[in-house]
Amino acid sequence: MPSLTRVTPPRDSFKYTEDWDISSGRVIPLSLTDVGKLEKYKVILHNPHAHVRNKNDWVLLASTVTELRVDNSCCNDPDFTELKMDVCAALKLLVIDEKSLQYVNNLVIRGLSQLEEVSIGSKCFTETEGGRFEVSDCNALKRVSIGDECCSEWSEFVLKNCSVEEVSIGDGCFVYFQNTVFEGE
Repeated sequence: MPSLTRVTPPRDSFKYTEDWDISSGRVIPLSLTDVGKLEKYKVILHNPHAHVRNKNDWVLLASTVTELRVDNSCCNDPDFTELKMDVCAALKLLVIDEKSLQYVNNLVIRGLSQLEEVSIGSKCFTETEGGRFEVSDCNALKRVSIGDECCSEWSEFVLKNCSVEEVSIGDGCFVYFQNTVFEGE
């Protein structure tokens, strides 16, 4: 980016950032006023890994992200009630750490042809009733792991048209389910 001379981020972006990692294995000290330092780095690689900590982070996800992690106790905004993963077309691994996405009552993972694994920590999706957990049309999916006490009051669990080899569901999950669908390819 030798011609980059100005960056105008949204308000409060990079508020606590002192160093930027440009995915080249180097961390360069950079402030928003001296972006020109980037011109000596000829190749800036895309980082295929993403960490999500709040609802606004979902908007920034790139379709090229291959590994996505929701950190512990994150994305617990009461108005964050639905999560559809179709924006992440290249996703291979989804990890949701424990006590996250508390108010989501509709999780849909559909049509992600490269997705291989979904891992959900304990006590996620716990503040809602009557929710739906759906993973469908994910041909490369091999493993689904759900920790203890997740989705305890959700009513539907759907896993269809996937090549799943292993499903692990912890204690206290889907206690009040009314409909479970398991369909292979």
